Amino acid sequence: ARGPQAWAAVAARALATSGAHPAGARGKDEAEQRRPFPVVMTGHPADGREVIETLGLVTSTSVVSRNILVDVLMAVLGVMGGPAEQYEELTSDAVVRATDGVAAAAQNMHADQVINFRLEKAVIVNRLIFGVYVFVTAYGTAVRVK
Repeated sequence: ARGPQAWAAVAARALATSGAHPAGARGKDEAEQRRPFPVVMTGHPADGREVIETLGLVTSTSVVSRNILVDVLMAVLGVMGGPAEQYEELTSDAVVRATDGVAAAAQNMHADQVINFRLEKAVIVNRLIFGVYVFVTAYGTAVRVK
């Protein structure tokens, strides 16, 4: 099984190579929609390319939850043990949304890449109503490369 960071990298690569745009990019003029998504990575620029301009910090936060029926089911399954696939999906969804937000913010800055990409995650459990919320903040440095 892949962890959330691996899924973020997969999603970022897929978006970067497909030319896809997040929902927030809709409604912009044709030229803006055709601008490719920036590459998002944890290290330095891809292929040893040189950074010619640092554009600044880009961030995005995602907060997601499931319905109460899923939370009750997961609470029952938690007593018996085993994988919590619904919560794995919940975490992956939050990571992908936050990663998409960083890429969209970098795209708005006309960046080619986002380097030093990081994810911070937190889970809040409301035991009174079985509510689980996953918070993911993604951030990195938007750059232009040669």
